[in-house]
Amino acid sequence: MKQLINERAQDMRNGIMPGDYIKKKPYPKKYRGYSNLYRIKISDYFRLIYTIIGTSNKKVYLILDFLDHDEYNKLFGYRMS
Repeated sequence: MKQLINERAQDMRNGIMPGDYIKKKPYPKKYRGYSNLYRIKISDYFRLIYTIIGTSNKKVYLILDFLDHDEYNKLFGYRMS
């Protein structure tokens, strides 16, 4: 697991934006101060939440959370089937 997270962090350092933009708004309370959120599927069961701050010339990737799939679904209000 740690290796997968490190690989995604290295992608960010190399200017590769991994993951998907989270379109569901409004964002949960704990993320309301951020204008953009992205999720990375680390495995079938874990998600990494991050935001990008800065300018187009200098981006800073800020990792906000590491959640299991159930926590992620509950936090964003997705239905469990």
